[in-house]
Amino acid sequence: MIDLTPTQRNFCMYLGLFGLMIGLGCLIQHFYSWDDDWDPFGFDFPALTLALPALVSIVAFILLILKKRIAGILLIASSVLLALRLVYFAYAALDDDIILVDFSQYFFFFGILHIVYFVYAYTVTVLYFSLGYPRIFKVIADDRNAEQAFWDKKFN
Repeated sequence: MIDLTPTQRNFCMYLGLFGLMIGLGCLIQHFYSWDDDWDPFGFDFPALTLALPALVSIVAFILLILKKRIAGILLIASSVLLALRLVYFAYAALDDDIILVDFSQYFFFFGILHIVYFVYAYTVTVLYFSLGYPRIFKVIADDRNAEQAFWDKKFN
């Protein structure tokens, strides 16, 4: 049976755990600093929309910790969403009339963590693909499926 080397396991575990911690920090800061005045539907839709990149990233890093094949796709999606959120925050900091919230204080006080999170997610995504983890996870999954098929045929 094929398995990851200790270095590969540590890559997935520690980079995923650190990304999860930064993502939770961004999410907590995001909801803590949000203005609750704009609430037309009983929930704060812009807050949830702008929290979506952090939620996708958190799921991606959890799947990286669990060493799942879909983690790579979610890492790409989270990097793109985090970049779009940073562009939105930068634009909103310059123009306060986007939503009824003063983003300039938000961006200057909490923007550094979001920038660090984007750089971290992008770096982990590049490392994940450049070190060949999708291929490694595919080989492991194929090996497990072949073993499962062998035992299913053996007992049925």
